[in-house]
Amino acid sequence: MDKDKDDRRKSPFDEFFDRFFGFSKRSPFEDLFREFDEMFERMQRDTGSFEELSPEEEKRSYTYGFNVFIGPDGKPKVKEFGNLKPYHRGMMKKEKYEPSSSTYTEDDSLIVVVDLPGVDKRDIDVNASEEEVEVSAEGEDREYHTTVELPEKVLPDSAEAKYENGVLTLTFKTEKKEEEKKNIKIK
Repeated sequence: MDKDKDDRRKSPFDEFFDRFFGFSKRSPFEDLFREFDEMFERMQRDTGSFEELSPEEEKRSYTYGFNVFIGPDGKPKVKEFGNLKPYHRGMMKKEKYEPSSSTYTEDDSLIVVVDLPGVDKRDIDVNASEEEVEVSAEGEDREYHTTVELPEKVLPDSAEAKYENGVLTLTFKTEKKEEEKKNIKIK
């Protein structure tokens, strides 16, 4: 292989390591640094849409994440949260922030937990049906909105709500399934 061709493929990091550690052929770090370069290029490409933000938007925080959990059907579910959504050229901001939420059961209750930092409890609006809960809130810096699909039917009129330290906790009684007992005759 021609030395000029070999030098063209090397990154500045490889040249440094070749000189420093005396590697005469391919640097063991070449693949690692190539991966870093590719990740950096992707990050620059994906964050390109942020260059078009107004000065007011630049001061806001932007978040994207996801929760992975096992649904009531036993299959893994992924729920996204944040005020960014992925699209084909990177990330695009959303007008409303979708807060992180989770549900769990405790005895005969279903508990829904929604993270709503930076809002006053008077600014939170909650609507519930037997199968879902819709939460909206408006703080000084951001608006929140999420719809939480419930893993089992609840009694909306039984709801109790508590908001403490930026966390909204809703507790619902679940619909009791009437078990019909059947007499079994012994033969």
